[in-house]
Amino acid sequence: MIIDREAYVSDKVILLGYYTITIKTLDFGQNLSKSKIKRIGGFTADITSTEAILIGQLGKDYNHNNEIDGKTLINYAIETVYAIHNLAGRRIVFLECSDNEKIVKFYQDNGFIFLQNSGGSDYLQMIRYL
Repeated sequence: MIIDREAYVSDKVILLGYYTITIKTLDFGQNLSKSKIKRIGGFTADITSTEAILIGQLGKDYNHNNEIDGKTLINYAIETVYAIHNLAGRRIVFLECSDNEKIVKFYQDNGFIFLQNSGGSDYLQMIRYL
């Protein structure tokens, strides 16, 4: 949760943006290359899934659009991801997003790459190596 610290001091809390993070199983699709699976898994290409850090939601309050941008918000999320990485040792962070050119470019500009389509849905799974 991102709050405006000045507003908080005056007993008024303004939520500028938010993100959710969890550890979740990432299932690999049949079309994913063995080399990509091995790079993600670390040891073998003979796995069908791995536990990874998931950024489940990322959003901001558009009423305060000028007070925080998407890059700042995702950087807060990535800081939290690295704290979890240091404790839990996961190799990647992943997310699912709409197959929308603007959204995909935003995540690519912030270090994510396309992994695969999300099993039967209109979403893409994107990863970032830690």
